[in-house]
Amino acid sequence: MTCHSQPKPFKQMLGHRLSVFCLTISAVLFAAPAVFASPILQINGGGQLTGASGVDVGGTLYDVTFVDGTCLDVFNGCQQSDFQWQDYPTPVLAAQALLDQVFLDSGLGNFDSLPSLIFGCDSGDLCRAAIPYRKRNETDLRARTAANSANESSDKVRLVKYSESDDFGIQDIDVWALWGLTPLAETNELPPTSAPVPEPSTILLFGSGLAGLIGYRMKKKASA
Repeated sequence: MTCHSQPKPFKQMLGHRLSVFCLTISAVLFAAPAVFASPILQINGGGQLTGASGVDVGGTLYDVTFVDGTCLDVFNGCQQSDFQWQDYPTPVLAAQALLDQVFLDSGLGNFDSLPSLIFGCDSGDLCRAAIPYRKRNETDLRARTAANSANESSDKVRLVKYSESDDFGIQDIDVWALWGLTPLAETNELPPTSAPVPEPSTILLFGSGLAGLIGYRMKKKASA
């Protein structure tokens, strides 16, 4: 006697395909990148923006503080090794992050359209937050600046040359930007995001449970 395999019932095949679909969705969600929250702005009693926490610079979270004074005073001698970064690309990313994430108009203040609300900048037309990264001699201190203009179309990252003795405390458009790692970023314990991504373990449990439930119901109906 020849035995012939019976074709799988349609509902059973449908259940199998739905299970595969659910597992595929779970895998895609599992691989989704983390989403950082918006920076937390630091504002003093006069309504001026003094810094921010959790600024995303190339995928790493940093704190930034705006400080007046000379490079010699602010950076403890103004040596290149005293700067947060000594390479070219990262200061550019940091300056752009200030324009995109920090110098914005919001309910906390119009920090984009009114640059004088940024600590250290007294001009209502322009504020340049300087990020020094290279020093060849006392007269050649180079910094990338986040140039925040009252005219948003003029906002851009610029290369500016300063001297170590330039005192931003007596200038109305420049302020130093001091950077440091956000404490939570040092331990990879990132703060909650405004668009939360489910934890991988939760995704896998949800996907596996959903797939099992669908398979069980299809099998039960097929045997009825």
